[in-house]
Amino acid sequence: MKPTMKSQNRETRRARIADAAVIILLMLAVTGCTKFTQVKTSAAGHQISATIVGNHSIDSQPSHGTISSPFGNITIERARVKFDENAWTAIPEGVPVKVSISKGKLWLAAGRVTIKRTIR
Repeated sequence: MKPTMKSQNRETRRARIADAAVIILLMLAVTGCTKFTQVKTSAAGHQISATIVGNHSIDSQPSHGTISSPFGNITIERARVKFDENAWTAIPEGVPVKVSISKGKLWLAAGRVTIKRTIR
């Protein structure tokens, strides 16, 4: 018996839905399995909010703050910041600082200053 046009369309639609479901599940597996921590602290006159993926440590002192993770370190002082052992970058004093650390990416925003580092 020859399949009708209606049954062929139905089968094509089912195959597309199945393909889309597989793609969605793969995307969720890649992006949804990442555990992150949100931290709020203060150091060196700055309110610091950070989103950090994976294990990390935070050292908040009156003179500086350091956030360390396997993906990199960010040190924040009163008027400057640095990623790992890179050069210091000036930031405004007393402004809120936002930090994001994840695999291959360090990001910091302090007032009008935004610093990004991507490792591939």
